[in-house]
Amino acid sequence: MALRLDFASRALFTSFWGWLRFQLHLARRDTVFSLSYKAAPFYARRQDWVAIEEIFQNAEYEECLKDLIGVASPKVLDLGANIGCFARMILAHVPGASVLSVEPGTSTFEVLKRNVAASGNPGWLAEQAAVWSANEQLHFSVSQSSSSSRLSLYQRKDSLAAGVESVNGMTIDSLLAKVAWERVDLAKIDIEGAEGAIFSGATAWLSRIDRLLIELHNDRIEIEPIIQKLKTEFTFLYRLTGRKSSKPLLYGLRTDTKDETVRARAVALHH
Repeated sequence: MALRLDFASRALFTSFWGWLRFQLHLARRDTVFSLSYKAAPFYARRQDWVAIEEIFQNAEYEECLKDLIGVASPKVLDLGANIGCFARMILAHVPGASVLSVEPGTSTFEVLKRNVAASGNPGWLAEQAAVWSANEQLHFSVSQSSSSSRLSLYQRKDSLAAGVESVNGMTIDSLLAKVAWERVDLAKIDIEGAEGAIFSGATAWLSRIDRLLIELHNDRIEIEPIIQKLKTEFTFLYRLTGRKSSKPLLYGLRTDTKDETVRARAVALHH
């Protein structure tokens, strides 16, 4: 089934929001819809609704744009990429960016690959992997909502239950080595609680990141040690407000943000 709607028009998007959600709800779970974002094709399924809502409608991650625009050929690391909504938003505003989108789920990764191909942007790369503290095989539980699928940490690695996939776990250092990036201008991390693992071990990779957007899943892990680590690493650290989700979304920078809205509305966590 093909359904087209231009997400770039915020007024139309709001007007047709209920209609779009209803159409997706009626669809069979794995039906892929052909949508449109900034006049370019974009593909999604019913289970991708939350990602579409957060990034395209609610614009929860757009606070980073003013800080990225003007950076020469910025490198963007998109960890927990889902179907590529965040990367598509970045490339619509900063077409010269290089983006590495990392997503573990097989069916979701297939939709991500379609979106990468449809963008026609050679700077957008995709890698099927789970971001982790070591390079090893892991189990990944597929949820009804693609944005809630997560690593299944306590299952035996030789026994896959229904709805569980075996995926490659990769460290951030390994991912950066694969694309030969020394530094990252912006990293987005939304990995459904696995941030607890990547911050529990060696975190030298943080020194290679200039700006970091990270959602902390306080319903699954203890987040205070991560916040303290980010306070140590970044000169400026904000908790972004006005989200539909109750999960903390933090924005860390080495130089202060150019976005006055962030400074006015966000909660400053730095000293």
